[in-house]
Amino acid sequence: IHRAYHAYPKTLTTKDGKLVNAAYGFFSIVLQVINKYQPAEIYFAFDSKEKTFRHKVYPEYKGTRKKTDEELTVQFKTIKDVLLAADFKIIELPGFEADDIIGTLACSNDLTGKQKIIITGDGDLMQLINKEVKVLLSGSAFQKSSLFDSKTAEIKLGYPVTKIIEYK
Repeated sequence: IHRAYHAYPKTLTTKDGKLVNAAYGFFSIVLQVINKYQPAEIYFAFDSKEKTFRHKVYPEYKGTRKKTDEELTVQFKTIKDVLLAADFKIIELPGFEADDIIGTLACSNDLTGKQKIIITGDGDLMQLINKEVKVLLSGSAFQKSSLFDSKTAEIKLGYPVTKIIEYK
C-alpha cells in the first residue's frame, strides 16, 4: 500500500476529490496476483496502531521514521473496507506488525504442505523463503515484481536466504 501510494500519482481521485492512488495501486496488484497465481486462500496482514513488544525492548524502535501522510492513512480504511466487503481475511493484532503475522503464517503448522507466496515490498521477508514459501517482491508495477525461491533469492542476494539474519 505504501509503495502504491508513492508509485501512483496524486491525480488519482474520486469524483469528489478523495485520493485513491494507494488503493488503486494496491488492488491492481492484488487482482493481478489472483489472476496469475489463482490462490486457494489469501490473507492480508496489517500493522496494528499499538506499539509492539520491540518498543519495550528498545524504546527508540522506529523512532526516526516519519509520520505516515494523512492522505495515505485514510486510504488504509478504504482498502480494509473493500477487502472486508469482498470477504477477504484480514489479520491485524494489537501490538504486532504485519511482518510478525506474515512470519507466523509462513511457519504455521496449519499451513504445512501448502505452497505460500508472500507479496511484499520488504526484502527482509526473503528470510522466510523455504521449500513451501516464495516471496513476490513487488515493484512499482506488477510487471516489475519478481518471484523468489531460495535459488533465485541467493542469486540476487549473493548469499543463501538462511544467512539473511546473520547478514542483517
